[in-house]
Amino acid sequence: MKPKSYNRYLLEYYHAGSRWCMKLPKTTMEDVRARIDQMQRAKVIGIVEAEIPARFGLVARLVCWFNNVFRTHRMPQTPDPRSDLEAAAREALGNVSPQLAWLQIRTMFQHEMEEYRGAAESLAKYENLPESLESLAASMEGFLPIPAINYLAESNPDLDLTDIPHLQPLTILKAVLHTQMTNDRLLS
Repeated sequence: MKPKSYNRYLLEYYHAGSRWCMKLPKTTMEDVRARIDQMQRAKVIGIVEAEIPARFGLVARLVCWFNNVFRTHRMPQTPDPRSDLEAAAREALGNVSPQLAWLQIRTMFQHEMEEYRGAAESLAKYENLPESLESLAASMEGFLPIPAINYLAESNPDLDLTDIPHLQPLTILKAVLHTQMTNDRLLS
């Protein structure tokens, strides 16, 4: 039986002002896209200290297994990034990570501010926003995702963040403005 051949796809992303790349061996572009969609649920399970080719066979597998068994109790546990989420935020997010949700919220806010300029200005005026929408959008860049999602869910209990890109127009802008102007913890 002939082994399945894989293409190596190169993924690019930006983090903390730097460009990063990652290789992903897969058979089809659809498979790559499906795996990228699942990456928001990924978690760190350890540190790669060496890669041993499979051709070294059973001995290599046994060495790796023993190393993993004896190293497991020493490896620091990575805290669950959702552990600081409040119940309302966890419910609003469903299975979406707070980091992805906050990125989508910032993107949607910017889009709604530009695409629906008149309505956005009216909503800002209605909520008595003391700064411009542009200033608020810029300050959102510095918010930490978990507290930001906590405040947003607390101030907007009916807000569903499980599919942010498909929310009705101005939903995110309204929710952010409402949170900015009414959340006691944020205002204190």
